[in-house]
Amino acid sequence: MLIPFKDLSPSSRIWIYQCNRFLEYDEIEQIKTLAYDFVNNWTAHKQTLHAGFEIFHNLFLVLAVDENVNDASGCSIDKAFGFIKQMENLFKIELLNRMNVAIKNNNELQIMHLHNIAKELKSTDLNQINVFNNLIETKADLESKWLQPVDESWLKNFL
Repeated sequence: MLIPFKDLSPSSRIWIYQCNRFLEYDEIEQIKTLAYDFVNNWTAHKQTLHAGFEIFHNLFLVLAVDENVNDASGCSIDKAFGFIKQMENLFKIELLNRMNVAIKNNNELQIMHLHNIAKELKSTDLNQINVFNNLIETKADLESKWLQPVDESWLKNFL
């Protein structure tokens, strides 16, 4: 059952899929239509999931399940993985490549490959850099811990 993302519990479990490029308006509208259908019919062991989705910054597709109602199971997570693979194929994008890193540099979003990030940021004031932590697990963390200063993030070990 589709629940508007803003109405989901802060404890809702989330999965963040970052694109390898910024999505165009028409792509976002198409993805929203497909995501609406997927989430509205998403189940775990034949139980309807109270779930939602959102696209942030034309770059991130976030799926969420309120596990206070029904838990996401292995089979439901597999269904989500299949949906994400379908989006990758339809739109010729990468959503599962964790080597793509999104940063915010002086309020400008950038996508960098992890292997090149140290070189690309070498001449940048790291105090101006924030990193998106796509491994957070709850909607509450999305609102408070998703964007982190680089020196407090997992990325600091690579710089």
